[in-house]
Amino acid sequence: MSGSIARDVNRSLLECCLARMVPRGTATGLKKEVRLMGRKFWLKRFVVALLVAGALLFAVELAKGHDPGDAAVLAALWGALSAALFTLIGYLRYRRDPACMVPRS
Repeated sequence: MSGSIARDVNRSLLECCLARMVPRGTATGLKKEVRLMGRKFWLKRFVVALLVAGALLFAVELAKGHDPGDAAVLAALWGALSAALFTLIGYLRYRRDPACMVPRS
């Protein structure tokens, strides 16, 4: 019984991944792959990470008693670095195996 459940789960996961990768309206569809996450997705991900990291670092630097100008510069530099690393690592994981980016349900 558990073997058939595992096969059903694996089959549904495979169908989900293929449905995301196969464009609609193609008969075979396996040769064409749709880009799920284009430049707009990765740019938006970078900007959101930059804003969150920058705001958090700015607040921490102000709480430590640093000058607001110095805190802004430090937050901008380290926020950009952390956002770039976060986005780059996500992109590399996606390129290696797009199925890893499919949310688990």
